[in-house]
Amino acid sequence: SQKSAREGSSGAPSSPLCSCHCGMTHKKIRFKSALIPPVHGTFIRSLLRVIFKDSVQLVSVMATLANTNSPYEEAISRLNMLQSNAMTIQQARKKPGQETNLVETATFMERCKIKLDDVDKLNVIHVSGTKGKGSTCAFTESILRRLGYKTGFYSSPHLVYVRERIRINGRPLSESAFAKYFSTVYERLQKEAAVDGAMPGYFKFLTLMAFHVFIEEKVDVAVIEVGIGGENDCTNIVRKPVVCGVTTIDIDHTSLLGSTIEEIAWQKAGIFKPGSVAIVADQTEETMRVMTSRAIERKCQLWVAPSLEAYNWPCQEIEIGIRGKHHHCNVTLAMQLSRTWLERMHEAGQLFQKDESEMRPRGSVLPGFLVPDKFLDGIRLCEWQGRNQVLKLGSVTYFLDGAHTPKSLQCCAEWYKWERERVNQPSRSKPLRILLFYCTINRTSESLLPFLKDCQFDVALFCPARLHPVLDIRSDQANLSHNEQEQSLRVEHNMVVWKQLTGEETHAKHFDCIAAAIEEIETIKNSRGRE
Repeated sequence: SQKSAREGSSGAPSSPLCSCHCGMTHKKIRFKSALIPPVHGTFIRSLLRVIFKDSVQLVSVMATLANTNSPYEEAISRLNMLQSNAMTIQQARKKPGQETNLVETATFMERCKIKLDDVDKLNVIHVSGTKGKGSTCAFTESILRRLGYKTGFYSSPHLVYVRERIRINGRPLSESAFAKYFSTVYERLQKEAAVDGAMPGYFKFLTLMAFHVFIEEKVDVAVIEVGIGGENDCTNIVRKPVVCGVTTIDIDHTSLLGSTIEEIAWQKAGIFKPGSVAIVADQTEETMRVMTSRAIERKCQLWVAPSLEAYNWPCQEIEIGIRGKHHHCNVTLAMQLSRTWLERMHEAGQLFQKDESEMRPRGSVLPGFLVPDKFLDGIRLCEWQGRNQVLKLGSVTYFLDGAHTPKSLQCCAEWYKWERERVNQPSRSKPLRILLFYCTINRTSESLLPFLKDCQFDVALFCPARLHPVLDIRSDQANLSHNEQEQSLRVEHNMVVWKQLTGEETHAKHFDCIAAAIEEIETIKNSRGRE
């Protein structure tokens, strides 16, 4: 279970929790088929290919000569050398307002010839939150794409390839497109850096690049996921979002955002802008008080997304592309964001009946509506790899999730227990259950692992969030913010915590990389002859 400490602020990919088996009222809600058929080839490459069956281009990387960098590898090498931006967020919290990070972001935008007026024309949907903001953005993007709009989608962190963070019409940039756009932005910034030596951090650079890509690609709508927080996040350079969204708020990134739910909510609501509309998922009373106060302060309208039961569904079965009941709140938020965007852009046409939302008091719950067919398609066809994803490779079934807070781990455990019963086929022997786990240094395994204790794992494996043991600066997976010793100590600590929780109930072992842990799973499968 891992979502990088540098999520939004770094290059570390998201390494989801992997558990594997060797071997709504009045409406039936069905999730899209969980099982993806196996592919052949080297095992670890096969796993990555299956996760990104539509977008992975491993061959070009593997075929590159050892001493010759492709333009894409050169871009990744340069990107990986940029310092993490997490420290910038910490510094910004110590100063009033947004002066530090956003003024710096504006300066870099000017240097790479990105005009704020052009960003305003991207018709931005800006989303913050602790839990589910990436999934909400994915649902929103999918809905609007099905309606025929050219979409741009900026998210973080990446799971396997940096290119995943910047998508056009749902697809990550190709290696050649990424290298081209990277080169343009990097060279413009480097030219100015010759004067004062300043270059943006990893996440800030990618944010600038995303804006550049979306402007050059002339997208109709840009769906922007906040990196960390909201108030001081560099994505908050957006001045005129068409609509803002806030997903479920939970305790996370306390060193950056504050230690209380109220402090964190204040940061998340920092994306509210004058004259815009904010729609939030169902929140606690404490969180809503803060959200309402900030909406008044920012002269922004504020409403709450209803439950899925509030809608008029033109079908008996609701099919959701991202699995797990906890995504219901993300689906309804995405539908309300999509509808509000269409209405504020005067693009709704005859899709909806007349709505009196503008007259509703701030903080009230929005009504449901008759769900258009294109909305249904967007929800059904939405894909978000590594989030409640089930992969079957031969006799091994992988259950992948990037849960990274106590609340999301609870949801993850519930999803896993439900999913494994649905997926398992009757067999002569009980499937062997294996946990593969990692959490970053800024998270505590003591607060996360207890939720997995009752999942009845036979074996627990622990490893860092790197694919291979040797650091390659050309790799999308390279993490330069923590040294090897720090990561190794974290992995060993996670294993100790698990042993303290379970005693001798499970066999535990740690490894230096994901590939080694996956090989261990294959070894266990072959030696025990179990599913």
